[in-house]
Amino acid sequence: MVDRPVRRVTRGPAHVVRALRVFILLVLAGVIVGTALTWGRRGRPQAAISMADPATAAALGAITDQSERFTASGTREGKPAFDLAAETVTGLQGDRKLLQTVRLDVHEQEGGTVEVLGKEGEFDPGARRAQIRGEVGIKTPDGLSLETPNLSYDSDRDMIHTSDPIRFRLGRIEGTGEGLNYLVGERRLKIPARVRLRIQPDDGGPDILITSGTLVASLDENSAVFTESARLERGADLLTGNYLRIELDAARARVAGIRAFGDVAVTFAPDAEGRPGNLRADSLVLTLGPGDTLEEAEASGGCRFASGPYTSTSRTALYRRAEDRLELRGDPSVVTDRDRIAAQEIDLAPGRQTLEARGDVHTTTLGEAKSDVPGFSSAAPVSFQAARLVAEQVGKRAVYSGAARAWQEGASLQAEEIVVDEEQRQVRAAGAVVSRFTPKPGARSGPRPPTTTIAARRMVLDDASSTARYEGDARLARPDASITADTMEVHLLENARRREIDRIVARGSVSARHQGTYATATEAEYLAARQVLILRDAQGLAEVIDGATGRSMRGRELTYDLAGDRVLTEPGPGGRTWITVTPDTKETPRVEPPSRH
Repeated sequence: MVDRPVRRVTRGPAHVVRALRVFILLVLAGVIVGTALTWGRRGRPQAAISMADPATAAALGAITDQSERFTASGTREGKPAFDLAAETVTGLQGDRKLLQTVRLDVHEQEGGTVEVLGKEGEFDPGARRAQIRGEVGIKTPDGLSLETPNLSYDSDRDMIHTSDPIRFRLGRIEGTGEGLNYLVGERRLKIPARVRLRIQPDDGGPDILITSGTLVASLDENSAVFTESARLERGADLLTGNYLRIELDAARARVAGIRAFGDVAVTFAPDAEGRPGNLRADSLVLTLGPGDTLEEAEASGGCRFASGPYTSTSRTALYRRAEDRLELRGDPSVVTDRDRIAAQEIDLAPGRQTLEARGDVHTTTLGEAKSDVPGFSSAAPVSFQAARLVAEQVGKRAVYSGAARAWQEGASLQAEEIVVDEEQRQVRAAGAVVSRFTPKPGARSGPRPPTTTIAARRMVLDDASSTARYEGDARLARPDASITADTMEVHLLENARRREIDRIVARGSVSARHQGTYATATEAEYLAARQVLILRDAQGLAEVIDGATGRSMRGRELTYDLAGDRVLTEPGPGGRTWITVTPDTKETPRVEPPSRH
């Protein structure tokens, strides 16, 4: 029996052809995901076959209805478009034709053929719906294969859909999901549940796995979106987030960008010492260039990045490859197991291996058996403060500038610029240099030992020799004494977690004062443990003047016992003699020392 021709019937197979063609686009979404993971290239996207409109339906050919065999064919612009065949027409249910052992061949404009096979099929011209079911399989010329139990197309909604599981494979990419909705007009598809993709990279590394609750792909926008606990994994590397969007370039030849939002977490494989890296943020946006080069990356909202011994925190983090710069903003800090850097702004240059911090810079280094900060004690923490910091990893040098200050238990240093040179094991300071040394409280110094302050224009502290050289109007001051000279060389020793003064050698126009007693010389040596000041002058003009009495003592070498208020004079006929000087009191008038220095 032959059915009466119905003009709408010829639209049904064309819609089915277009619906099945969309499954190729579904696999394209899987290819998008694979591209995002491997940052590689993939094949050219397939073109969709359009459903014929009523005006051109007659050109597709008439339907022949037979009990043993059903066939239909169509052309487009004079070229074969499709061939539909069924081994048996099993019956009719209203307007629906029931088909068995269905085969659909879709002819591409390029000459290839897409083969679709199913055990059963239905076509309802009145409802404008088509369905193929029973181990539905699709094969394309580019090697794609897709399987699903059931496939439906709704012409009124211009959508194909299934609630059954789907499985597809293309080369090294395979994927599964549950359900499919595809809006043909908008060229937008969605896998609503249990998305799972696996890619075998061509680099021989571990497989790449993507899972999510849903997948939405916009073919016009060249993008794919994974939502509901999206997870991207390869070996020990892992990216998770509530939302993951992958964008391709116009030619769909490479990934142009990746966006992740909502509790973004990235875990990296452990380093050589077994320490894994990780990144946490509210959002992460990546921009990629030719050759899968990372051009720009921006993380925002509670950023925390850890790699090896380093951990950074900030509100935002922005990386620009062209500028070789990673910008940390919003209360940024960089921390290791022993160091911490905080500032208003922190910039890292990965290529040059430098760090620049600006605005209220604070750094702290914890003490240990051997100090990494030259010039400071090994056991106690060392802190720095400045307006700006530039640290060079290769040169092992840090430059603090702008009201720079460093301090540790019992010692501090301030200057316009402080340079910490780990390679040379030196600390160099310039511009209004001021150092302060406070000895550890003891029986001799009392509960509040006096602080010694040294000021100069420049200072160089050499860690190997434990000496600090002050140049340019050097001046030493403490509550009971002061010394001025052209230069001062301070020899340090470590005592109970702090650096303390052992001795000081002052040279050039030396002038000293102690409790109303004045002294001058060309060279002076201060011995801290003995509280002794030794004055020297090759011409015998070293001089000590008792301010209370005006008495003067001269010689090539005079030893001034500061604690005992006495002076050991030059050897004379009766030998060297200790002469007591009068300490300064409110009632004692001061006598300023006449001195040629």
